[in-house]
Amino acid sequence: MTVLEFLATFVMTSIGALLQGSVGIGLTLVAGPALVAIDGDFAPGPLVVGGMVVNLRHVMVERHHADVAGLKRLFRGIPFGIGAGLVVLTLVDERALAITIGAAVIVAALARLGPFRPSRSPRALTIGGGAVAFTTTT
Repeated sequence: MTVLEFLATFVMTSIGALLQGSVGIGLTLVAGPALVAIDGDFAPGPLVVGGMVVNLRHVMVERHHADVAGLKRLFRGIPFGIGAGLVVLTLVDERALAITIGAAVIVAALARLGPFRPSRSPRALTIGGGAVAFTTTT
């Protein structure tokens, strides 16, 4: 790795971590494309580990404000989301998966901009946990 590649990696990862820490998303969206352009081995492992470090820091600092009951409901959906993600990864070819995930990100961003706000019910939390596990797996 050249000095320029190292500096680019450092800068993009720092910007991504700053976004991840402030709004909860950004490390892989900002740093990911740059890191993969520098070296394909940066994805997915190092990006996942980097995101986990930032998120674990938040858990440690904000643990007193955590909704433990809500987290338990989220965790119930995780096995189903992982299972569904593995099925999709097995059955769908890479190009179709990339297009589908890209479209899903656009739909989610547009939904977030609109008036749709799901209620914070036990069912919604379980579905949310499954959705997070599904998107993380795929």
